[in-house]
Amino acid sequence: MENIGMITLPVKRGGILEGLGRGHMIIARSKNAFLYILERDNRYQLILHEHGAAGARRNQVPKYGQNTAAIQRLADRSEYLYEAEFDRALDIYTLMRCAEEGILSIFPDGDGGPV
Repeated sequence: MENIGMITLPVKRGGILEGLGRGHMIIARSKNAFLYILERDNRYQLILHEHGAAGARRNQVPKYGQNTAAIQRLADRSEYLYEAEFDRALDIYTLMRCAEEGILSIFPDGDGGPV
């Protein structure tokens, strides 16, 4: 995982938008479900992946008031949050796989780190 740096985030409002504003990926974890959030081209990209599943669900929404508020509320609903700084040369699915494997190797039993 030399192209990715990750930290755990406190589950609080504001942390998600701050991380996205730095161009980082935010990962919200609930047990073995991972929601990956990126901000690109004035849109939020959301990708939901259940660990071990073959595929993922992807959605994009415009970055404006109602959607930004919904992204902020994710902090209230997530068990654990992570922020990933990454090499822009990585494609999004490689980034997700590396982040997920890293999280599960450090916190394998659903204990996602400090809250």
